[in-house]
Amino acid sequence: MTGSVSSFIAKVIHLKIALYPYGGLGGLTGAFWFFWGHLEVFRGLFCNFMLDNIRTNAMKDIDATKNFRIRSYGKGELALMYFPHKTLKLAGRSFKKFVDDCPGLTEKLAKMGVKPFSKTYTPAQVRLIIEALGEPES
Repeated sequence: MTGSVSSFIAKVIHLKIALYPYGGLGGLTGAFWFFWGHLEVFRGLFCNFMLDNIRTNAMKDIDATKNFRIRSYGKGELALMYFPHKTLKLAGRSFKKFVDDCPGLTEKLAKMGVKPFSKTYTPAQVRLIIEALGEPES
């Protein structure tokens, strides 16, 4: 985790140096146009940083059911637990990408009966997800 934090900070410092021709961080007009022109880059950096931290926390050797209640959950309900500051639609998309990026999880869930248009996860499917991704923080 410290490696990803330091790499993110290094990228931010590099961007501060890159802002110098635009008036540095003190010149708001130049900084505004710089950030506006590189919005997708910043979004990508932030998303990768957050996913690295989530994956790092998910890979820790912890008891998956320590604080989390295993029961049936709606897909949107579980997605909002992992991404509480997003709308239901965006949380669902982010959660699907998160599950798809986890090696083998999609295949294991498919064997357990999860279909693309399923609305809920069974307790067994939830346990598999928690073991692979870790507990949601909320």
